[in-house]
Amino acid sequence: MTRNGLRRASVALLAAAGLAAGAAGCGDGQAAVAAGGPPPVTVGLDANTFGSDVAREQGAIRRLGIRDLREQVRWDVVEPHRGRWSFATYDARFATSARDGIRILPLLYGTPRWEARSPDRLPQHAAAWAGFTAQVVARYGPGGTFWRAHPELDSRLAPTTFELWNEPYYERFSVGGVDARRYAKLTAAAARAGRAANPRARFLVSGETRYDAGNGSVRNWVDDLWAAVPDLGSLVDGIAVHPYTLGSPLAITSQARNDFRRVDEIRVAARAKSGRALPLWITEVGWSTCDQRPGCVSEATQAQYTAELFRLLRTRYAGLVTAAYLYGWRSQGGAAAGDREGFFGILRADGSRKPSWNALRQAARDG
Repeated sequence: MTRNGLRRASVALLAAAGLAAGAAGCGDGQAAVAAGGPPPVTVGLDANTFGSDVAREQGAIRRLGIRDLREQVRWDVVEPHRGRWSFATYDARFATSARDGIRILPLLYGTPRWEARSPDRLPQHAAAWAGFTAQVVARYGPGGTFWRAHPELDSRLAPTTFELWNEPYYERFSVGGVDARRYAKLTAAAARAGRAANPRARFLVSGETRYDAGNGSVRNWVDDLWAAVPDLGSLVDGIAVHPYTLGSPLAITSQARNDFRRVDEIRVAARAKSGRALPLWITEVGWSTCDQRPGCVSEATQAQYTAELFRLLRTRYAGLVTAAYLYGWRSQGGAAAGDREGFFGILRADGSRKPSWNALRQAARDG
């Protein structure tokens, strides 16, 4: 999730530039605001509570005012052996979430060992990946078998939207080599099978601008997705974007792909390919408070940038961004001070609150 090459400038100058760009660059969103039209942005959290004390952590998140969490639903847990399905783990966790009044955005991920050598390797067989997707949406999607088996739970909390894989444009999550065309075909197969299993299910494809295709070759991610599956825009229902920046989300750099305007590049490119506007879902974004500079920020700055993000989404990007899930909930215990990944949480490792906790609570209240 690292982002290189961002230029630093004063916060006041960046904020002014960002607001000016908003006034000039996204008139469709602002017109919708003026007309009182767009729904509020869903304020969510990328929490990874499924790997912890679910009841305790999700109860604390609900008290924060967050009702939407992005959580992994792992294929290697659901089907650890080919053809042998095990849903007990996720049944318990979806039940806990529903009792807390929380809706999950499932991130479908994690290739089982019988399909690939690493859980972070894209599946080899599209049919197997599609079969897993169909099983999950048939069970946990709207009207799914899980909800019918638990009439005491509020079925309105059934997830409608499912995200297909995490950041396949990075080799960290595409072990063995990034392959946009292969990911597109996997996405198409999963979306077709998922919709057949549950017609009310909706699917997100991972969006990015450019990617390293190996051997020093940098290619356009959206171009390669649609080259592989020309009708991809009719199969998916939105684009998952991760617009991490080293500085303020209001910052304007020399290249849009290096700042928050990357979401505009992705949106415009996908619309040109699909012929329709696909909603944007920010399924990860955040700032780390490790002691690296410029890769990390102070706790006070993390809170400032979090507040600026949601203000930006309510103004310039109103009507363009459906939801934004802040990454993340709790910083990692035992992480080295320079470990960027270990300090994205709005809580410290001991559970005490960083200032960004209050910033996210205010964003949830503002809607």
